[in-house]
Amino acid sequence: MNPSSPSDPPLHRRRSDAADTLDQQALVVLAQLYSGLSPVSLALAATDWALHLWSAPGSQVRLC
Repeated sequence: MNPSSPSDPPLHRRRSDAADTLDQQALVVLAQLYSGLSPVSLALAATDWALHLWSAPGSQVRLC
């Protein structure tokens, strides 16, 4: 095992930095995947559309 030098940050801080970096990279991938839009807002919009369509049988017939 390689001992840490006195100038190295503590292990818990290095893990926290690594976790923060991983979170940031995941957010970048999601932003690219969803063109910068929130996945939650997209899901809410799709749910809203589906509920409105469900409650409008005339529109359902028109779309078929």
